[in-house]
Amino acid sequence: MLDFKIPIERELYRMQKIKYKGKDIQTYMFGKGDINNAVFSFPAFPHSGLMYLYFLWHYDPQNLCFVTFDLPGWIGKSEVPFENNRYDEEEVLEIATKVRDNYGINKCNVVGYSFGSTLAARLGAMDSENIKKIAFVSPVLAGKDIKEGWRRATMEMIGKLGLWSFVKKYLYYKFSGYKKVIKLSFEEEGMDTTVIDAYETLIAQSDSRVIFDSLYKLFNSDYSDYVRQIPPEKVIVVSSKGEDPYLRKQAEHVRRILDGEQTAFLEGDHQAFILDPKSDSVNKVLKMLLD
Repeated sequence: MLDFKIPIERELYRMQKIKYKGKDIQTYMFGKGDINNAVFSFPAFPHSGLMYLYFLWHYDPQNLCFVTFDLPGWIGKSEVPFENNRYDEEEVLEIATKVRDNYGINKCNVVGYSFGSTLAARLGAMDSENIKKIAFVSPVLAGKDIKEGWRRATMEMIGKLGLWSFVKKYLYYKFSGYKKVIKLSFEEEGMDTTVIDAYETLIAQSDSRVIFDSLYKLFNSDYSDYVRQIPPEKVIVVSSKGEDPYLRKQAEHVRRILDGEQTAFLEGDHQAFILDPKSDSVNKVLKMLLD
């Protein structure tokens, strides 16, 4: 069990650790909806799957069954099974399969948000028959095409000099800004905000090398061919109007290579979908998936 209380009714969530190569993987199920119409989601970089529990405030938990997990090395409670603590995408996909099996999920809907879109694309391509619908939310699926030089230069410097501790310091810096937004959301819902301070302590348990490796891979890969293997009628592409131009171009790229996908545009910036979710946005995406 986690060492702090999740601020929703106990009957609305389930937490369980499963084993992968002898390591604990923290998993979550939110809501009491039909397991045969479950939504499976990869965590958003570099957060715990816990972040998705906010959706229960904006969508009827009796009609939602949402399954996710903590990706090893990121913020959360999963232990790292990767050799030499190097991010391994193939192993993450194996873990995702074990999580689905653990909850008895055969066919499901999939959400791939931001970084998670890469893993969702891989899952959709290799298991299309068991994917009902797949939503790419603010996708980054052609990272090698991102031309922002300062981002690449920073990653190259960290990699060459082995400045992994810089990554964790950056996480603390970013979360200090996110925390204000999240606490405000909690306060608006009348929820106990102390869980946010407890969540911040999980950053200390993250692995800087895994986080760096996963981000480096994101910026140097192209998942377009995996997207092309997914039947377009199963795909939903969602992007935010307030995102940076390079992120809007990523969503446009996915729409160009598909023909027949559903599409939606949300208000807010790139982080808003998970850190400051609005009822209209959450309902729009989940209804497109579940209807």
